[in-house]
Amino acid sequence: MAEPWRYVTSMFLHYGFEHLLFNMFSLLVFAPPLERLVGSALYAVFYLLSGIGGNVLSVIMDSKPYVMAVSVGASGAIYGVFGAFLFLATMRKHWLDEASRKTIYTMLIIGIVYSLLMRGVNLWAHIGGAIVGFVLLYALDRRVNRRLGRRP
Repeated sequence: MAEPWRYVTSMFLHYGFEHLLFNMFSLLVFAPPLERLVGSALYAVFYLLSGIGGNVLSVIMDSKPYVMAVSVGASGAIYGVFGAFLFLATMRKHWLDEASRKTIYTMLIIGIVYSLLMRGVNLWAHIGGAIVGFVLLYALDRRVNRRLGRRP
């Protein structure tokens, strides 16, 4: 952790056009509803913390002495968004219809399987981002409920 800025800057770099395209598609589909739910400023903080959390777990789990690892992409932050939706699908079921819950479960399962099967995919950044996203939305739950005028 000698160069802490790398935990943030790596989220804005991508390994090729396909990597960038997949991440942007995921953000286009899943980020706007979450941003509307928590508000724009809080969403920006949420996104950055999820990405940083994913990168931190990745470094912890993949640390090997004298080996330099390279990791780029917004996947940790995007999986933070998925983790937030997993919170909604499991803890606030009444906020989502059944089809939306199934979509969330399917995306996470496919993403984890893909992360396990494909070389060069940072599984730990995905898992770390999802955990941070789930925990952050849990921590923000009361605030979101007040903002929307809903009861938990």
